[in-house]
Amino acid sequence: AKERLDEEGPPLPYECWVKPATRFDALRLGHAAPPFAEIIARNDSLSDGAGRFVSAVDPVAQKHFPASVENGGWVWAEDKKDHAGWIAVPGKTGRIRFRVNVSKGFVGLGYLETYTDVGVATCRLGDGTESSFDSRIDEHVSVTGMDTLSVEKEDETLAEETVECWTDGRKFKIISLQSC
Repeated sequence: AKERLDEEGPPLPYECWVKPATRFDALRLGHAAPPFAEIIARNDSLSDGAGRFVSAVDPVAQKHFPASVENGGWVWAEDKKDHAGWIAVPGKTGRIRFRVNVSKGFVGLGYLETYTDVGVATCRLGDGTESSFDSRIDEHVSVTGMDTLSVEKEDETLAEETVECWTDGRKFKIISLQSC
């Protein structure tokens, strides 16, 4: 059985599921993204050549699942038909950042779990604790994993925070974020 690499974090509150402050969900977009294999073959990534963060170039991704990417380390693509998401490019380093609204200080991170050719991502919400997630599982299936990021908040006033993730240089696919 797969285990989270760090201490078990808090569960995602029920409120985050029914009334999220921010919800990005690649599977609900109904938008065909470029095939991941073709992007890798063309080495077509989001980089300005200077290692700075740049915004998504896909108009649907920018509107419905916006992110900023460092060093071309992540691309908006589908690795399976009709299954888009933000995918870390194997062999590249770089971070991805998402702006989310939080009131309670929680974000649910949905990602691909599968049995081959995937790695570990480390993520943090605002100045909260870093959490590492291993997307490799033993079963010969591909499923959605969900883990929680959190940050201390003094009150429940809605505030913008940043979710930042980076990988161990292997593929990792983020498919949803929802916050409260």
